Amino acid sequence: MENILSHFKHTPIFIKRPNKTYTIDNVLSNKISDTLNKIKGKIDNEISMNGNLDSNEFINYKISKKFKQFPSMKIFNETIETNGLDIILLIDCSGSMRDLRDKLRNISATIFKALKTCSFINFKVIAFSAKWHDYQGVYDIIKNLDDCKRIQHDDNDLHDIHNLAIDYSVKLLESSENKKMIIMITDGFPEAEFKHKRVDKQVLQNLMIKSVINAKNKDIPIFCLFYNHISSVIPLMQKMFRGNLYESSNFDDIQKQLIKQLIKSVESLNQN
Repeated sequence: MENILSHFKHTPIFIKRPNKTYTIDNVLSNKISDTLNKIKGKIDNEISMNGNLDSNEFINYKISKKFKQFPSMKIFNETIETNGLDIILLIDCSGSMRDLRDKLRNISATIFKALKTCSFINFKVIAFSAKWHDYQGVYDIIKNLDDCKRIQHDDNDLHDIHNLAIDYSVKLLESSENKKMIIMITDGFPEAEFKHKRVDKQVLQNLMIKSVINAKNKDIPIFCLFYNHISSVIPLMQKMFRGNLYESSNFDDIQKQLIKQLIKSVESLNQN
């Protein structure tokens, strides 16, 4: 089964869920915006040495910091810092997430508002679930503040095939020259059916590990925020995300960790 699913050409299904309301935490939004812009300002200042450098001055600056000699332009191109950041927030919208629907809309809207002043961050949310009897991911692409109204659990497509959502996100990101990151919010182990047969947990675990490794090999780190109300799967989740997992049964902690990951991702912009 694992080999079949590894090579199965599933067709993503794109939907738009009904609109609900959201509430923006304006205090938190402003704090996020101010913090990220201050960090980015320090990065720009470090790179430009308190001035706007032309290309030759910048090259000389890079040589003095990193090399005793400058063998070729290729080395410069390979080591130049990246000033843009692409982030995809994957939000599990399977049936078990129904109790979090308002909170997920609220935190997503708060982040979108905060990032309006952060032009260096390309941010989108993918609200994902999966078909009940088919090995197919179901995605609602949230591109702006108004789209956040559609983030909610899915009554029609109740499963959550996490590896398919990760694979789809990697395809969206891999062609970008910016730095990249995927953050996932979920509450449990993947569930899937294939041709009306339940897929074994071990198979799903192995597929997830492959997807996470594939993302890492393409320089796309993944961090999972696991809202824990199914404690028995914590060791499995830790193994699948290879240690890049934060677990809590308090959703306020999950939100705080999400903000921390955003800040860390901006701090990493000038790291090779």
